[in-house]
Amino acid sequence: MSVPEIIKDIVPLLSKFEALTLEELEAANMLERRDLKFIFPLAKAKIIVSRLDEHYRVLEVKGYRYTNYETVYYDTSSFKYYLQHHNENLNRLKIRTRRYVQSDLTFYEIKSKNNKGWVSKERQLTDSLFLDINKFLGEEFAEGLEPKIKIDYIRITFLSKSGGEKLTLDFNLNMNHYGPNTHYENLVIAEMKTKDLTRSIFSNIIKDLNVDPTGISKYCLGVIHTYPEVKHNNFKQKLLKIKKIEQE
Repeated sequence: MSVPEIIKDIVPLLSKFEALTLEELEAANMLERRDLKFIFPLAKAKIIVSRLDEHYRVLEVKGYRYTNYETVYYDTSSFKYYLQHHNENLNRLKIRTRRYVQSDLTFYEIKSKNNKGWVSKERQLTDSLFLDINKFLGEEFAEGLEPKIKIDYIRITFLSKSGGEKLTLDFNLNMNHYGPNTHYENLVIAEMKTKDLTRSIFSNIIKDLNVDPTGISKYCLGVIHTYPEVKHNNFKQKLLKIKKIEQE
């Protein structure tokens, strides 16, 4: 697999990092954490990566230091879980299947966020991105779920050498299954996942670049572009910010 053009200037920088195995990442137990997200143009991603190598290791799977992700998001016919996010509910869910291309593993996942800001994720192996997802769910999901959108992107994953902080950078976001294709070439989404936000190394680096946290959901972006009839007025400021980044 050749290096994707969009990250061709970033991949050489990853050779400076100590390698992290998938087993080591899973042992770090980041399924319960606090999350912060940031968005910025591709040029800043190169600067950020160049400043990380002393403090982080990079995930390497089968010789690759980046991973292609394929994700299918599920929701009700009324977009219950999208609207939880849009309406700023503190307690909310995302339900998805995800394929990690390089490792050829596919999981069914439930990601939840509570009113204290803690994020937890449950997952189990499965054999397909497209499932009768309702077979996995309990009575609380009686309304029924259906696949809404498929989103692909490239992710580079870091873990701090001191432990307790995971950082992901997502590139080349492509929403491409149930409606018009939407592709973001210049947008990078960073997600800092830690049990202690006050001790984050990455937060100091990103602050130097004048990038503030921006809570953004890839699923919500996909819904906005694929189902324009679903309300999205609460996301207008974020969409303007993304449009500005894409035009830089």
